[in-house]
Amino acid sequence: MENKIGSTRAFIRARYIKKDFLEKFRKVKKRIICKNKKNVYIFLAADYGNLGDIAITYSQRKLINKCFKDEYEILEIPLAKTYEYIDRLSLKKDDIITIVGGGNISDRYEWIEEARRQVIKKFRKNKIVSFPQTFEFSNTNLGMESLRRTINIYNKNKNLYIFAREENSYKAMVKYLKNENVFLAPDIVFFLKNSIKSISSNDEIGFCFRNDSEKIFTQEEQNEMYNIFKNYNIIEFDTHIGDENVIYEDRYKVLEEFIEKVGKMKLIITDRLHGMIFSYITNTPCIAFDNANHKISSTYNTWLKGCDSILLMNNLNKDAIVEFLEKIENKNIIDNSIKFNYNELEEILKKQQENL
Repeated sequence: MENKIGSTRAFIRARYIKKDFLEKFRKVKKRIICKNKKNVYIFLAADYGNLGDIAITYSQRKLINKCFKDEYEILEIPLAKTYEYIDRLSLKKDDIITIVGGGNISDRYEWIEEARRQVIKKFRKNKIVSFPQTFEFSNTNLGMESLRRTINIYNKNKNLYIFAREENSYKAMVKYLKNENVFLAPDIVFFLKNSIKSISSNDEIGFCFRNDSEKIFTQEEQNEMYNIFKNYNIIEFDTHIGDENVIYEDRYKVLEEFIEKVGKMKLIITDRLHGMIFSYITNTPCIAFDNANHKISSTYNTWLKGCDSILLMNNLNKDAIVEFLEKIENKNIIDNSIKFNYNELEEILKKQQENL
């Protein structure tokens, strides 16, 4: 029932956003022309309070800059301005469009997926690279309608290159998206791993839990976790800090301060994917619980299996938690960092597009 209600709200929100754009911007005829020689656009750039999504935009910008240095100008298009730029932007033939990675190719976030569809539908003559995403549609009438629209629009764009960020999504994309341009790569925030300085830890235990439609970790389980760690200094936080707490111009400064805060903690306990990823890139031990669409377990099993500093749990197991905590206290956590490979993504970004 909750998925059905969530899908309905997402569809209503998506339609409202499009209607609002039509009323505000379609009367404005002036085109947006970026006069730089070559541009790489980042569409759907995070302009809201989810620091995981802000980190995705930030990391995506860093990887693009690594690929092109000063050859291209990188221009972010905030999510809220998507329809304005779709309607008014004039692209040059060498311009490249990228779309942010994340977890919203889904009817769960229909307003974002609809914006993504419209970018893919509008710009068919330029290369479009969709960064690593989760692909998830509910088994409801609205979910199936959303999937149908996604399949129809994605499959008509032969210049679209789309990346899944974990194995489950990759299999689903291969199944539904009938083109050869589907690939697998890690969540782009892992790209920050080697750029984060090691930070001395304190005695804080960070509790980072969802409070939305993806949450499956119950309040009873959360209370039991508090009881296990009652003798420690527990700090509650979330990777979503509220839209009102992020000024767009300051978003990366807020992100850097947040990552530093996570890096100082002794242990993170979370059911947020980027709670786990922030822990990993800062060398902070983590106990991770799965969420409703299983993107945490799929990400772990695809990329992090065997990582000594992360304990993935399907349900609450006090003995396993105590054993993991003893390893941390005795400094028996092995630094077995995994080398993530973005070569295919970088090659596609730099590849001369044959269909232009």
